Amino acid sequence: MSTEDQIVEEVVGTHTFRFEPPDVIVARFIGDVAEEQIRALALMFKRAPERIYGIMITDQLKAISSAAKKAIKDMPVADGVAIVGASRQMQFVISLLNKVLVIAHLGKNAPITFVQTEDEARRWVEHLRGGPEVK
Repeated sequence: MSTEDQIVEEVVGTHTFRFEPPDVIVARFIGDVAEEQIRALALMFKRAPERIYGIMITDQLKAISSAAKKAIKDMPVADGVAIVGASRQMQFVISLLNKVLVIAHLGKNAPITFVQTEDEARRWVEHLRGGPEVK
C-alpha cells in the first residue's frame, strides 16, 4: 500500500479487493476464483499493516479452482477473518482451506467467523480489535 491511511482498491477479474484504513481488507468475490486472484489478494495482505483483518463477501462466489485452493497456503495469516454470506457447502470448503492455512503457517491461527451481513462482519472486527494480537 502506498500509505496506511489511504483506501486502496484493486479489481482483479470480477472480484474487488479493498484496503480500508487502518486495518481491514474487504474482498468481494463475484463468480469463480482462480489462482491469480488469490495471489493478488495475498499480495494486498502482505503489503498491509502488521495487524490486519479480512472481510470476505462470498454471497456471489461460485467456485474456487484447485490452483486457487493450493495458492491459499501463501496467504498471510490475518488477525481475524469474517466470511459474509457463505452457503453451508462454501462454509465447509472455507473451513478446510483455513486448516490448510494453519498447517502452512505452522499452527498460527486466525479467528474465523461466518456471518450473514457485512455489518455483522464489521462489528465482529471491532470486537476483535479489543483483544490480543494473533501470535
